[in-house]
This record gives sequence, C-alpha cells and structure tokens, in this order.
Amino acid sequence: MVFEKNTIVKLRNGQVGVVTSFNDKPSHIVFKAFCNPITKFNENLENSNHEYDIMEIYRGENLETITDVWKKSFVFDEANLIWKRNDC
Repeated sequence: MVFEKNTIVKLRNGQVGVVTSFNDKPSHIVFKAFCNPITKFNENLENSNHEYDIMEIYRGENLETITDVWKKSFVFDEANLIWKRNDC
C-alpha cells in the first residue's frame, strides 16, 4: 500500500491519524497525541505492537487541516474508504 499526503488511517485500537509528507514524500502518520514514521509499519500495514495495526485507510483530500479528523463532528462515512483489513 502506498500512502499519500493527507491519507486518513484508523488503527486497531481505534485511534485515527493522518499521513504527512516531507519533501513531497509520505513520511509520518500523525495522531492526536503521538506520531509514527511510516517505516514502523510493514508491507501488510502491521506494527510490531498489533494494537497499532492499520485497519482502514480513507482518502483525505477534503481535509482543510489534519486536526479535522480528531473533531467529534468528523464523519468517516463522508470520507472515501480505499482499503480495509479483511481480518476485522
């Protein structure tokens, strides 16, 4: 899976993050209280701590700021789901 800038991810533990870029290349996933380099995830979008496995990926092209995903008013149904883990 190739990440794009502003892609929204949802983890197994329910936390939501947004992919950010450095030099126009996706580099980190920013969450409300922490961030992880994309390299922390393997080709199956799994983390060594499976609580942090990526479960869903959404397009985030309509985000005005990355903080939008942490607002109670954010509705995932309005974002386009582009990938979902089958073992949910």
